[in-house]
Amino acid sequence: MTFAAIFTVLEIIGLMIIVVAGFWTNPGIISRLPEVFPPLTDTVALSAVFTTSLIAFFAFIGFDDVVNLVEETKTPQRDMPRAIIWTLLAATLIYFLVVSVAVLTIPHADLTETGAPISVLFERLTGLSPLAISLIAIAATLNGIVIQIIMASRVLYGLGNAGRIPTVFARVNSVTHTPLISTLLVSVLVLLLALFLPIDRLAEMTTQIILIVFVLVNLSLARIKLRRDPAPEGIFIAPIWVPVLGSLTCLGLLAGPLLI
Repeated sequence: MTFAAIFTVLEIIGLMIIVVAGFWTNPGIISRLPEVFPPLTDTVALSAVFTTSLIAFFAFIGFDDVVNLVEETKTPQRDMPRAIIWTLLAATLIYFLVVSVAVLTIPHADLTETGAPISVLFERLTGLSPLAISLIAIAATLNGIVIQIIMASRVLYGLGNAGRIPTVFARVNSVTHTPLISTLLVSVLVLLLALFLPIDRLAEMTTQIILIVFVLVNLSLARIKLRRDPAPEGIFIAPIWVPVLGSLTCLGLLAGPLLI
C-alpha cells in the first residue's frame, strides 16, 4: 500500500506539472476551455468520443477496488463512500485539465502522429527532456498493476473465507496479516498476461470484463431496492436511479466499439 501511495503521488505531480506549465505558458487556455466540448451538432466528433470511451474508461478502473480493503479500514461506513466519491472527482478533474491543455496547445496532427503524446506535451511545455515524464508513466503503469494485484488477492481471500473456493486462499500470514498465497497467485497470473498479450488488447479486455461486472452489480442493487430489503444501519444508501443509470451507461460503453 505504501508503494502504491508513493507512485500515486508521483503520478499526480507529473500530471500537475503539465497542467501548470500549460496554463502558465498559455494563460488564454482558461477562456478556451469550452472549445474542448464538441457541439451537439458535430456528429462525427461525438461518435468518435463515444466509440473510444471503452479504452478511456480503463483510466477509471480502480475506484471500485477500495471496497475490497473494507476489512482493513477502521471506519469503512464513513471512509469508503468518501474515498470513492472524492478520488473519482479529483481524478476526473485532473484528466480533464491534462486533455484540455493537450488539445489546446499542441496541433492535433502532432498528437495523432506520436505514440507518446504525454511526452510530447511535457517537452513542448517545459522545454525539458521527456525522460522524467516517461519514468512517471512507467510508475503509473506499475501502480495500476500493484493496485489490481491487491484488489484481486482480496477477492480470492473473500471467496476462500466464504467457502466458495479452497480455503487455502483465505489464509492470512501471521507476520504481514495479508493473504500471501492469494497475492502470489494473482501476481503470477498478471505476469503471464503481461508477457503474452499486447497491452492494448489486454487493456480492452480488462475494461470489457469490468464493465460487465459493473452492469451485473448495478442490476443487483436495483433488484435489492425494488424488493425493499431493509438496509443495515450506518451505511451509504444511493437512490435507485444510480444503479439504473450505472447499468445503462456501462452497457453504452460496451456497445460503443460495435458502432465503429
